[in-house]
Amino acid sequence: MRLLRLTTRKDVAEFNATYNGDIVLPSNSKIAVQSASINTLPTTILIDTTNGRINYQIREDLGEQELFLTSRNYEAGELEDLLKDMETKLNESVVYVNTDPSNKVLGLQWKVDLNGDNKVEIKYDIGRYNLFETSWNLATGVTFASTGGDARYKALGGDATAVTDFSRNALLPFPIAKGCGFVRARTRRLENADGFIFGVYEDASLDNTSFNNISKIKYGFRVTIADGTNKVYHTIIEGVEDPNVSATMDSYTQDNNDNEVMEIEVNGGNVNLNIYRTNGDLVQVNSILYNQENLLPCLTFFGTRATTQASFIRSTTSPFGNQPTFQSVGGDLASSAPPQPPNQVNPNDKNNLIFQSPLLSSYLGFSNQRQPVGGDLEGATATYTAENQYFKPQEADAMLIQIQSLQVESYDSYSDTIFPAGGQRANILSVIPQTQTSGKIVYEPPYLTFLDLNNREPISLRNLDIRILREDYSRISITGLGSLVVIID
Repeated sequence: MRLLRLTTRKDVAEFNATYNGDIVLPSNSKIAVQSASINTLPTTILIDTTNGRINYQIREDLGEQELFLTSRNYEAGELEDLLKDMETKLNESVVYVNTDPSNKVLGLQWKVDLNGDNKVEIKYDIGRYNLFETSWNLATGVTFASTGGDARYKALGGDATAVTDFSRNALLPFPIAKGCGFVRARTRRLENADGFIFGVYEDASLDNTSFNNISKIKYGFRVTIADGTNKVYHTIIEGVEDPNVSATMDSYTQDNNDNEVMEIEVNGGNVNLNIYRTNGDLVQVNSILYNQENLLPCLTFFGTRATTQASFIRSTTSPFGNQPTFQSVGGDLASSAPPQPPNQVNPNDKNNLIFQSPLLSSYLGFSNQRQPVGGDLEGATATYTAENQYFKPQEADAMLIQIQSLQVESYDSYSDTIFPAGGQRANILSVIPQTQTSGKIVYEPPYLTFLDLNNREPISLRNLDIRILREDYSRISITGLGSLVVIID
């Protein structure tokens, strides 16, 4: 009888042993597993104030940002909930202040998910700032046109006849960035009392026909003429217009590129409805908590094209998912222009991300709390990918110990389709019936179960290859030193 111990420091549970001399196995030998010990990633974690803090930097002169994850116990199979909370907190930490010399956060959005290799990926990107003229869905009678011969100042207008319904609408079916995104529009002409609506909607399945009433608008402004004289902004919240939450248009001249600018902005976990005055002042008309929903730009015109127009329509769309068509539109040279993202990104920005608890970083598959370990990740954007795959528990959470270098009398009827399969030789030495949420797996069968090698002749053994797999034969990510002991009789 022989005892053979195999160890591995790989990131997957594969044991490949090479011996200096031949180990001769006599004819009709048998083999059994005595024990197995591996460290997988834990499948449950309690997030609290001691381990839920994350710090990051996206640019050296912006300093370090700090966020705290929601305190909660995450059971096996609830990783997606944790990643969603992390993504939300990262996006809520993106706050624009007018003292920012770079304007880098404008259009910035974080995304946290599992990539194709089943590894946690934390990244941010910056959405393009543009009109996206050809990506808008325009209802009949709604058109873009250059203003004053300057193609940079595109304008939208309704049909030649005024309407009271929502049939003259324009929809951009691409959401604004969820970290610090916005959509803006300037009043170019407002000579009709019914005016127009500028806002965002949430239901991406809407088209120009089904976008047929104010309830479709999530947030926005109704731009009207009150009492035949005063031009005002009424706010729209959750499909309801509230004339009591409004602002007066302080400055207006027909066809003037320096008129006031409306903005619907996601900033610091809030949706802000802003007005940029011609003197540079910012008036926040309303602010609502933001729940990371998709907000897509829209306009609806009630007046005629000759009397009702909006210009300087710009948005920072989400950098993730399908992208609208980008076209060069130039900047806005008017004195009332609100802050804009930089025209060129800086490839030398210094990025880093720090988990303040090793429990959280290891749970997510990162070998180190600081990413990168030393120095900074230089780039206009950043992606942090875990070194280890996330061990996602399955419904029937068993493991297989399979030998590859010898043939044993074991069979498996497993099928990777919904149809049953016939039993086939699988070279399974043993089955670990269940794992542990802590990630430490120690398997010691109560007694040895020997399997026949059915070798009629002696075997000269120099290599022994054994691996531990999930029950669907996929590989298992491990950390540290793994150990496996087999007995050959």
